[in-house]
Amino acid sequence: MINKLFSLALLILCVQSLRAQSLDTITFRHLLKADKEEFLSYAKSARLVTSYDTLAETLFAKTEDCLYAKPTGTKNDNENYALALIVSTRNKDNNKLILKNASEVPNQKGFWADNEYLYAEWDMENPISKVMWYKVLIYKRK
Repeated sequence: MINKLFSLALLILCVQSLRAQSLDTITFRHLLKADKEEFLSYAKSARLVTSYDTLAETLFAKTEDCLYAKPTGTKNDNENYALALIVSTRNKDNNKLILKNASEVPNQKGFWADNEYLYAEWDMENPISKVMWYKVLIYKRK
């Protein structure tokens, strides 16, 4: 009986761990294509914690292991691309889910592209917590 309870508890823990680390690609796609109001509405319906940084002109939606940042201004844009979304997760395998339909840009390590977006991978350690965050910056072609 104790072995069965222990096995069940271990199984539940493993499933929760995998679920927490796996990127929800449906939510990701919705937030990528959303405008400001749609971003907030969808993020709240997906039970993400939302906030807005007026100085950075950026909307945030987050879970413990994933952060979506949606710029609302144009200060990060150039003549060819507009920064559409930044996705930061604590699981590098999530980058593969984001980049699965993109091709690596020749001679540009860490850059990927598809017909609509340019992607830049960027890994960063939080200097305080020492936790690695794996980011994908997504730029929409103009």
